Amino acid sequence: MRVGDELSMVIRSSTAARAMVFALGSDRRVVQLVPSRLLPRLDLPADKDVPLPDPKTGPSFTITAPPVDGLQHEMIKVVAFKGEVLPSPPLPGDKLGDMTPEAFDRWLGDTPDEVREEALVIYRVAR
Repeated sequence: MRVGDELSMVIRSSTAARAMVFALGSDRRVVQLVPSRLLPRLDLPADKDVPLPDPKTGPSFTITAPPVDGLQHEMIKVVAFKGEVLPSPPLPGDKLGDMTPEAFDRWLGDTPDEVREEALVIYRVAR
């Protein structure tokens, strides 16, 4: 991907779930995309494609320059939760912000394995 490109994806779950979405940048920061002030909730119906962002109403995700020159790897991580109990997100959903990978890993480690599924997409961005 190149700086300024719009990032979009389609998420599909085999069972109904609610999802949280995170961007893991080459600057070693984790940005919580969903839930956030711009996207407070992401419901995944069973066996249906869900575009993110919604092309009609959602905000856009624009690729920004990595902190150093060259080709860098970045990631999008989707964490889907089954059932009625949704854990608290690592950051309050009404805020925009970021956290360290270590803080994110601690939060993820505290969520029960049996109620969550994870997917990771890696992309490269050049400065």
